[in-house]
Amino acid sequence: MGKDPRAVALRHIANAQIKWRIERTCVSAGYIAPVVCTPEQLMEDL
Repeated sequence: MGKDPRAVALRHIANAQIKWRIERTCVSAGYIAPVVCTPEQLMEDL
């Protein structure tokens, strides 16, 4: 049984270097960048 591909994708997107690129791309296109975090990071604030 393999890993959930969504979890693998989220881990890669949540990578700090990739998050910075996503934010830069959104802002340069005139958009507000989304907040990207793992479920664990989201639960820390509760």
